[in-house]
Amino acid sequence: MKTFLPYFMRKIGIVIFFIGVAISAISGADDFIAGFNAGYHSTRLDKDISVEEVQIQRETNNEILFTKDERDRAEFYGFLISLIGICLYLLSKEKIEDEFFARLRGHAMLLSVGITWSIFLIFQLTHWNSKISALSMLQLQMVIYVFVYAYQKRWKYWS
Repeated sequence: MKTFLPYFMRKIGIVIFFIGVAISAISGADDFIAGFNAGYHSTRLDKDISVEEVQIQRETNNEILFTKDERDRAEFYGFLISLIGICLYLLSKEKIEDEFFARLRGHAMLLSVGITWSIFLIFQLTHWNSKISALSMLQLQMVIYVFVYAYQKRWKYWS
């Protein structure tokens, strides 16, 4: 795998990735609050209250932080920013770049593709009606690549 960026871009890529993850997490704040309130009220009142009921109640009282369009947009931008951060990380050189690291990168990429498609097939077999976006699949593949590469580089071959 050809690397194009200098080594210091790895750190910048990780920072950008975490910024994207934070934006994605903030976009789900309304769902988190609704779920927390539903759990609180169901234990407090000894009856089950669904998250959807709490969400509707919050929307009618104008207690929501983001509209549905704003949530979808923030989630998309969060995914996109984190994807850009992971790409910066992946395309950056190691401190010492040689054939061994090139082989490790190629092997990690093959494993990440296999693991990602296995997860996708298992998910599709167990959840027929659910859809997975291509952007989510690509992001998952890159995150798995980073973990596999780090495992191979640090623990498998250096221990």
